[in-house]
Amino acid sequence: MTLSYDKVWEVMNDLEDVQTHIPQIRATLKASLEYDDEDVSRQLVEGSITQIDHYLSIWDDKFQRAWNKTVRELKYQDLQKMRLTPVTIKNESTQ
Repeated sequence: MTLSYDKVWEVMNDLEDVQTHIPQIRATLKASLEYDDEDVSRQLVEGSITQIDHYLSIWDDKFQRAWNKTVRELKYQDLQKMRLTPVTIKNESTQ
């Protein structure tokens, strides 16, 4: 098994998909500052915190997958290259 462009693209694209939600959360937090009504402002902040928690959970899962599919895969490939072929040792006393 080798690391491929398609595999790297897939996991990095998954991370980017989660990251695209950050500007929306930022906009919601910024909008909460513009409300005179403290209850509405608080609801927007609480909603943003819920969104952040949700997307951080998704990010963690996708980051772990990306790490395993790239960094660990490369390490595995390096270890495979270093693996030595077994050598049979002949016992001279039995010959």
